[in-house]
Amino acid sequence: MCLEVLEHIRQPEHFLKEIIRLLKKDSIAVFSIPNILSFSSRVRVVLGLLPIAIISDPTHIKFYRKKEIIKIFSTFNIKVKFYSSSFSLNIFNPKSKFKIPTIGFISSLDDSLIFTIKKLS
Repeated sequence: MCLEVLEHIRQPEHFLKEIIRLLKKDSIAVFSIPNILSFSSRVRVVLGLLPIAIISDPTHIKFYRKKEIIKIFSTFNIKVKFYSSSFSLNIFNPKSKFKIPTIGFISSLDDSLIFTIKKLS
């Protein structure tokens, strides 16, 4: 499990290469990262505010979109599967209990991107 870690690493390729090396065939690794394109981030930008992912932690170095995650892992011949979760309706406190569960394309608005990787060969 690698929860809310990738956004803190300057050169994630080295870290990911080691995780992939440790994966056995048909095993999976679970990741989550803040979603810079979440519902609350988009509303905050429209209101002239920085996204929560940027202001909540000064050690965040890089932010990823789904297509960037897919691209990074495709260089390692790794399959990525994304999962839906929820997004907060409270743009000032994304940890609040006012959340909307998501499915399908609406999951692009989730507060976090949750995904697994699986070694193909």
